[in-house]
Amino acid sequence: MVFPDKAERKRWRDGIREIAITVAPMSVCSQQCIRNQLHWTPKRRLEGQMRPAAETPWQSLPTRDRTRNALSQEQVVIKSVLNHPRVRHERDILRRFQGRTPYLRPILDEIQDPADTIVLKYLDDDLQSASNRQKLSPRELRYVSKKVLQALSVLHEDGFVHTDVKLDNILVNYGHANPAIRFTDVQLADCGATYHVDSEVAKSCTTLIALIYGDNFHILRPPRGITVDHDDYDFHIMVQQFKLFGPLPDKFDELLQGNENNIMMAEWLVGNVPKEEWSLFSRVSETELPSRDRDFICRIMRMDPRDRPTANELLNDPWFDDDSTQN
Repeated sequence: MVFPDKAERKRWRDGIREIAITVAPMSVCSQQCIRNQLHWTPKRRLEGQMRPAAETPWQSLPTRDRTRNALSQEQVVIKSVLNHPRVRHERDILRRFQGRTPYLRPILDEIQDPADTIVLKYLDDDLQSASNRQKLSPRELRYVSKKVLQALSVLHEDGFVHTDVKLDNILVNYGHANPAIRFTDVQLADCGATYHVDSEVAKSCTTLIALIYGDNFHILRPPRGITVDHDDYDFHIMVQQFKLFGPLPDKFDELLQGNENNIMMAEWLVGNVPKEEWSLFSRVSETELPSRDRDFICRIMRMDPRDRPTANELLNDPWFDDDSTQN
């Protein structure tokens, strides 16, 4: 396959991210925000004077006694972003939704001086670390996926979208209630990345969701040697997605109207990726991946975002028909 020359790819570059977001498997509208979070390690507790991490601008938190007493010495996560509304936004989102689902990591307390700071529930681990240590079983995958989808469904009911759904934003507690499943609690974190679909952030941003498009992990990883800062990084991701889940449906043209860059990109994909390389994922054999899992992924990863199931529709998908996850 011959790629377009560098000059032509450069002309497309502004449009590549826009078309990429159009065909990305999840709704996305995230915005890069300044982060300065205070995370207490698992063994560090709210005892005596709380000392923020070295990179934080404060020497201490004056309201530590109130926080310590209210939490009865339990481990927590302290989160703050200096001179940025992100923490206040996460506080408002959690106040609105945490009473409607147990699958969002809740806010426990708030500190307003010297900077807006929220105290969040501490959980044992995140899913990325847990899966790195031990691969999740099929039952664990269904169990975790169901809880995350239930959290997303509650947000979607009010027109809100979580724009940073990724493994390290899915938190878990370990337990032995079910010997087949390691986890007792599953909660979606980082609700500061949650926005209403009509917000300016949602309408203006073109950053792909981290699960699909991240620094070191995503399912459409470009070829070796193509790093995040490479000029053609986005381009290679688009080619990978087209090969795995293409072709573009005829009605896809409706989404491209008015954007010459997107139209050129789509035409190049159709004309230059051999047809025998389209829809490769749907041809994965049973020995490589159970057909039940393969078909479920194909139902999600449709090229036209209008054809993709909602979180609520996914909860009713046959993939979840397993007695072990009915809790």
